Amino acid sequence: MFLTISTTGTPERPATDLGFLLHKHPDKAQAFSTSHGTAHVLYPEASAERCTAALLLEVDPVALVRRGRGKGSGGAPDSALAQYVNDRPYAASSLLSVAMSTVFKSALRGVCAAMPERAASPLPLRIEVPALPARGGAELVRKLFGPLGWDRVEAEPVVLDEQFPEWGDSRYVRLTLEGELRLADALRQLYVLLPVLDDAKHYWVAPDEVDKLLRAGEGWLADHPEQKLITSRYLSRRWGLTRQAAERLELVRLAESDDLEVEDVDNVVDETKDTEERPVPLAEQRRAAILDALRTAGTSSVLDLGCGQGQLVQALLKDTRFTDIVGVDVSVRALAVAARRLRLERMGERQSGRVTLLQGSLTYTDKRLKGYDAAVLSEVIEHLDLPRLPALEYAVFGSARPHTVIVTTPNVEYNVRWETLPAGHARHSDHRFEWDRREFRDWAARVAERHGYGVVHVPVGDDDPEVGPPTQMAVFTLAAADQAAGARTTWSQDGRSPAGRVPRRGPGVPGRHHHHDHHEGGGGMTTTTRELPVTDLSLVVLVGASGSGKSTFARKHFKPTEVISSDFCRGLVADDENDQSASGDAFDVLHYIVGKRLAAGRLTVVDATSVQRESRRELVQLARRHDVLPIAIVLDMPEEVCAARNAARPDRADMPRHVIQRHRRELRRSLRGLEREGFRKVHVLRSVEEADAAEIVLEKRYNDLRHLTGPFDIIGDIHGCSSELDTLLARLGYVDGAHPEGRTAVFVGDLVDRGPDSPGVLRRVMGMVAGGNALCVPGNHENKLGRWLKGRNVQHTHGLAETIEQLEREDATDPEFRGRVAEFIDGLVSHYVLDEGRLVVCHAGLPEKYHGRTSGRVRSHALYGDTTGETDEFGLPVRYPWAEDYRGRAAVVYGHTPVPTASWVNNTICLDTGAVFGGKLTALRWPERELVDVPAEQVWYEPARPLVTEAPGGHEGRPLDLADVHGRRIVETRHMGRVAVREENAAAALQR
Repeated sequence: MFLTISTTGTPERPATDLGFLLHKHPDKAQAFSTSHGTAHVLYPEASAERCTAALLLEVDPVALVRRGRGKGSGGAPDSALAQYVNDRPYAASSLLSVAMSTVFKSALRGVCAAMPERAASPLPLRIEVPALPARGGAELVRKLFGPLGWDRVEAEPVVLDEQFPEWGDSRYVRLTLEGELRLADALRQLYVLLPVLDDAKHYWVAPDEVDKLLRAGEGWLADHPEQKLITSRYLSRRWGLTRQAAERLELVRLAESDDLEVEDVDNVVDETKDTEERPVPLAEQRRAAILDALRTAGTSSVLDLGCGQGQLVQALLKDTRFTDIVGVDVSVRALAVAARRLRLERMGERQSGRVTLLQGSLTYTDKRLKGYDAAVLSEVIEHLDLPRLPALEYAVFGSARPHTVIVTTPNVEYNVRWETLPAGHARHSDHRFEWDRREFRDWAARVAERHGYGVVHVPVGDDDPEVGPPTQMAVFTLAAADQAAGARTTWSQDGRSPAGRVPRRGPGVPGRHHHHDHHEGGGGMTTTTRELPVTDLSLVVLVGASGSGKSTFARKHFKPTEVISSDFCRGLVADDENDQSASGDAFDVLHYIVGKRLAAGRLTVVDATSVQRESRRELVQLARRHDVLPIAIVLDMPEEVCAARNAARPDRADMPRHVIQRHRRELRRSLRGLEREGFRKVHVLRSVEEADAAEIVLEKRYNDLRHLTGPFDIIGDIHGCSSELDTLLARLGYVDGAHPEGRTAVFVGDLVDRGPDSPGVLRRVMGMVAGGNALCVPGNHENKLGRWLKGRNVQHTHGLAETIEQLEREDATDPEFRGRVAEFIDGLVSHYVLDEGRLVVCHAGLPEKYHGRTSGRVRSHALYGDTTGETDEFGLPVRYPWAEDYRGRAAVVYGHTPVPTASWVNNTICLDTGAVFGGKLTALRWPERELVDVPAEQVWYEPARPLVTEAPGGHEGRPLDLADVHGRRIVETRHMGRVAVREENAAAALQR
């Protein structure tokens, strides 16, 4: 960021006198260190007729972030939004004001020993600031500088992008000031008004800022018509400081009018007179209205969705009727600020048990958010793009489904009452839209009707008779019939029952009392059995202080071979399980054994204290490396219990009490962050009774259907070719979706898009799955359609537009069909392991190391396959030929990449034979390994590239082909990952 100061002169009074006044020699380029970077002073031109001084400030974004911690409420919104990438290095702001006070310190005071008469006299000045944030627009710039004696005040708006003029202007202006003023006066005005126009301070606004303001505003601020706005913004709207500055400025004005000293008129202001009451900020009024609505609804458990920095959570904590408060936000930084605001680390156990902070996105369904009395969306919806609003609607009203939902949003009609808000501008730069009262009521009515809620509207703030209140609030209440409706029907993926899967419990969250299985008896509360679901292939980490009973718990619930104890590993390397000096080597051994077990596909339990985040990080990474779920079981026992148990053990009888206390402190500090660390399930046991009553329940992975042995008919990519599907099923012997011999159809995905009848295909497949006659895995086209059905912003390409048009026609005859499709797609599992592990079915292929595993990486490979990172001559990604390297025992049947004819390659086969492109629809009969196909009725969709047979690999008795070894090759190795073989190296190998 920079500014230039120019002046003109004569031979008698040369313009280069500017160098004396600024105390900076025109012949030198000088640099000065500031708290946030380096300031440079240089003179682009210096002659007797004209002289220009430039102040250039280079901002260090890292220093800005480090020093910005703890800044006041006026912190720059751009810095809060993006700590390191923002406009601070380029746009004039309080950073430039601070640099001016450092570099031009004497000039600001009007001191020049060499030329005192020049310092006291007006100069012809021209000041330019190329990029000035102006919250209030060019009109506000003119209002602020116009009364200060400038002959010309020009504020030219800077367009957002010259190539896209329809985007309009940015909030920046190019400022030019011309006139005859004392240099000191001009610099003081800039010192004050630059941060006022930016409406932000990059540092904490302390009480001494009032003195700085009055010193810089001497002679002009007291009588300025915008004095109130200037003082408020300069002092970051701190009411107490603003009032103090206003009182002192009033004394200055009175003293000047009576030609007295300020001290002589100090008693003119009547201190007994009632001063103006502090206006209640709109944010406080909004929180009060929300709290009133929650109390009226009789809620006790509340979700603050989009909690930001925790202001509403803090207000909820002050009312003891709210016993379970959860703040959710997508920003980890905002949650960290909220945790500091709430002082979670210092909070007592009972109080901390009432509050939980979670990272999550409100456009995704989240099982953790179910079962709460109320949800609050306070000033949230306007920060979403309108196309993403249906996704939020479904996640909150359709999935979480609390009894009460409170939504607040700005009323755009009221914006005309904000004096400093330019016409047509939103209240916040991140607002994607702002609704008037009719638009908000219409949206609320549609949401309520779709999801079975009633809705009432409540004004927040002064209800203006013409434009309404500044904030509009809708309170949704779930209808009684919908509350009693219970659970929804879910599609099964084992192909055997419409009721679907055995339900799994979501991750336990500390402080959610409704996750505990307690029942009240005649004599008080008795603890019954509490089931702890554990996936049969996972890494279970026992977390607890020394003496909390982890080893006893492990012996009770797991096989001895499944438990890897840090004490045991310490004994292996040091012959002493209590030798803490051997801990480093012991954990190297522990991690090695854990990695080997997970690689072999075995349930593994780690028995160590694991109370520190650093000790858990490697375990979570191990689980991710081997694509298994990490699960935490926390034994949060009282200190007395831990101490008594250690005292009963001869090898730990002398353990100092402070060790247990430290363990418990570290555990409490990290307990709420276990899910953010990557643990998919967290079970917390807080008493000896709970631990004794716990029962581990092993859950099968959804993809593990090894008990289903077939026979199967595996059908390739259909892409909306409903007629061809019916013909193929008839060829395979199916009648009305069922096979008389009990065979099961398995669909490899890509049921939709490009073809003439995607709804017809979906009806057939969904009916067969629901009837227990078929299984289905998702294709990338179902995944994209499912995201569109949830309201996500996806491109309508590759045939999706045709499917959407077909679904819209279906709405007229079956309005519920679209919802059933969304539910069906949402329940699809990435791949299946069948026939005692002999068969794997997925959409895009799957290496052996991913079979039966559960992770985002596995799902991504099953949906999309892998690419080399290159594109072909048609602009399409080059698929990595994983099948050529496959050596697994299980046969892998997949689709995704169309080929003219299905053929086996290394115990894998692709069944996508391009039916929609005019090829054929193919099925594989298993275990017979017979291929059955029917030709396409016509070319329904032109392919982007011709269908080609995969390059031969020399396997299954086929001849070798030069293409297998010629040119640049990529080889997947066991120990070194992917290795690229250069063309010249491949040629040399071929010669040998």
